[in-house]
Amino acid sequence: MLPRTDRRLASPHASSASRGAGDALPISAWGERGRQAAQAIAARGVPVSLGRIAVLLVLQESPSRHTTAEQLCRAMMESPYQTALSTFRAGIYELTESGLIWRVTLPAGSHAVTHYYEMADCPAHEHLFCTGCHRLEEVFDEPLLAMQRACLAAQGLRPAHVRSALVGRCKACAAQA
Repeated sequence: MLPRTDRRLASPHASSASRGAGDALPISAWGERGRQAAQAIAARGVPVSLGRIAVLLVLQESPSRHTTAEQLCRAMMESPYQTALSTFRAGIYELTESGLIWRVTLPAGSHAVTHYYEMADCPAHEHLFCTGCHRLEEVFDEPLLAMQRACLAAQGLRPAHVRSALVGRCKACAAQA
């Protein structure tokens, strides 16, 4: 998969603040990382587009591994990878369906959920949302994942690239309670 980095690509054009919405940079202007993102997208059989490349590049540069769609869109608007907001959001969902990024679903009230997105660049894992510190912890437990796969397969079910998070307390918050 693509490496995560916090480095921004230098734009060969004016700053993102001075570009208009119709002045999107071509893929070639995004350098090697843009080319790698395009290859990763094409390898999944998904048509390559500026919006999809922008999603991967913005997610790679995110300071947090788990990011909401709103946070990603805000970061895109402040980055050199600007595309139309609807194109960018569609790219998030399309790359989730292709398995290049993962969506984690958290309950956010009695009738609402919050979706977080992360690069699909590590082994499959679960998540725990800590109700104490509000962090999303990654839980790598192969026996748990194997049991889930076996249960789903026994019922003829095939999971999507979406995960629900467990809700509870992380180790540090549990120790304080």
